[in-house]
Amino acid sequence: MLESHKFMLRSEDGPHTRRLTLEIEKVEENISEIRLLTQEAIDALEEKKRKLRKQTDPNAAYSKETEDIDRQILDITGHQDYILKELRKQHAEFTERKLSIERLDRALAEMDREISKVQAQHDQILAELEQKKKALRQRLLSLEKLDLLINVLTYKIFEAQHDYRSDMEALHKQKEELLKRTDLTKSQMALALAELDLKIADRTNMHEAAMMSLEGQRTELRKESALKSEHMDTTMEALKMQHDMMLTELEAQKLGATQSEIEEIDRRIAELRRMYDKDVENLKQLQEQGWRDLDSEERLSAILESRGLRVTPSGNFLTASGRLLTRSEASCLGLLEGIEPSSWNSILQGHRDLGKTGSEASLTQASSTISTETRMSSEDIHYLKTALGKPLTLALAEITAKQPKDPIHYLGHWLFKYRYNQEVDVFKKQEIQELMNERDRLEKEKINVLLQDEAHKVIMDMVIKAEEEVIRNELERIAREAAMLQAEDEGLHRDVLGAFSGPAVGAT
Repeated sequence: MLESHKFMLRSEDGPHTRRLTLEIEKVEENISEIRLLTQEAIDALEEKKRKLRKQTDPNAAYSKETEDIDRQILDITGHQDYILKELRKQHAEFTERKLSIERLDRALAEMDREISKVQAQHDQILAELEQKKKALRQRLLSLEKLDLLINVLTYKIFEAQHDYRSDMEALHKQKEELLKRTDLTKSQMALALAELDLKIADRTNMHEAAMMSLEGQRTELRKESALKSEHMDTTMEALKMQHDMMLTELEAQKLGATQSEIEEIDRRIAELRRMYDKDVENLKQLQEQGWRDLDSEERLSAILESRGLRVTPSGNFLTASGRLLTRSEASCLGLLEGIEPSSWNSILQGHRDLGKTGSEASLTQASSTISTETRMSSEDIHYLKTALGKPLTLALAEITAKQPKDPIHYLGHWLFKYRYNQEVDVFKKQEIQELMNERDRLEKEKINVLLQDEAHKVIMDMVIKAEEEVIRNELERIAREAAMLQAEDEGLHRDVLGAFSGPAVGAT
């Protein structure tokens, strides 16, 4: 007997599966109907056979009608078996086809889920790529602000070198003029030279301290800029690797995809390439330039700075040593080689703006942060600008450059550190002033000792000269007296004895 298989229609089944399920149900219904009709026919024939047996002798042989009925029953049974066999074969074929289609549907559903999963991953990677691009652009803005601060510090360093060089030339000129003067005594000359040497030493110490501070700040900013550039290089490499990996995966998915899926994959590939051509190529060019979006003016400024030059608002050039050069002098030294003269106007304007940045930034930002300036007195405004202008400007500039997660906490910590450094600077200045006062006192004592030694030496020289003069006069007097006595003795001898007429002394 054929076992009954119940196939339920499900909403997730495909159209082929539903059609085969209906066909299988029809076959099962036909099998049931054939069984029912066959059984009814056999039952009718058996009933007719029993009636015939009642009409005839039970012990007699089957009549001709009974044999016909048995033959009909056998024919019906054989025909039923044949039909059932064919129906079983058809049922098995339909069942096998249905199972194959169900397996295929499950495989297709699994592929759809995998494609949806891959598409979701691609969408997530695209979102990550967009976030990385935004992060790169934000870091690029931060890097530009760091470059601006570095340029301001570099300009201040060049100005400090120039001021120091000018002051030292003036002091050395004063020293040369002092050495040429003849109206000063040695003690006055020594005192004036000592004061000039002290001024030179003080100016040198102040310059070294200022340069150390500026160079330290610029070094820290350059380190931070280098770290940001390195981090941006790493992010850029990860961005390019993700882009290449996604393109490879999408190209691999096209091998076993349908036409509609190939169209979707091609759309995603085109979108990726458009994003790469639009954004990643620009970022790659910035990476090759050291993450600096330089225009022609900034490139020329970078070239000049690499040659140790800085343009002043007056149109001259400052060297790293503080020497001031004119354009002709710089050209003669070969420092302006390869730079077109037509670009000087934009460079001069840019450096005028840069020169004003360091001196006007505090007033500009302080005035912009005070929204109620018109309702405040001039004394209050002056107090706020004087007391808070510089620290707030420096703090906001550093916060803008570093962009911390908690800027309020960072601002408070920075102001506390600024105040602490101020107190430390005051204490150091007091110590330096005390040391300078002590040095001045020791210098004055040394000068006094030198003057006293010199005066003592002069006095001793005068005393020695006077003693020598007295001794010389006394010797001359003694010699004169001896000569006079000898002359008197010879006169007395001639008067008493007369002229000597005897033999010469020593004659035999």
